[in-house]
Amino acid sequence: MLVTMLMLAGILYLAYRVSKYVGTVAVRQSQSKYIKIADMMSLGQDKAMAVTQVGNRIFLVGITSGAMTNLAELSPEDLTELELQTLDMPDIKEKFADIIKKVKNKKE
Repeated sequence: MLVTMLMLAGILYLAYRVSKYVGTVAVRQSQSKYIKIADMMSLGQDKAMAVTQVGNRIFLVGITSGAMTNLAELSPEDLTELELQTLDMPDIKEKFADIIKKVKNKKE
């Protein structure tokens, strides 16, 4: 019984070490010296747009499951950080209350 437990612990330890090694190698291989993805936005299942930097050039790229298309070359002036728009909590509460009222009125 003790031998079986030690063997199981050894197998689990080896599996852990191998998975850490494989993960480290995968991360190293996915990094590039010349290409950087500056930003990416999902547009749906298997669709995205990405701002990529290759050397000193910046590109807007469309990505689907079957293809990758260069949409435009951008200048640094084209890139401006967008402010995150947030809704105030009272607005959300009012809108939610309106929806609940509409649903209740339909049932009556």
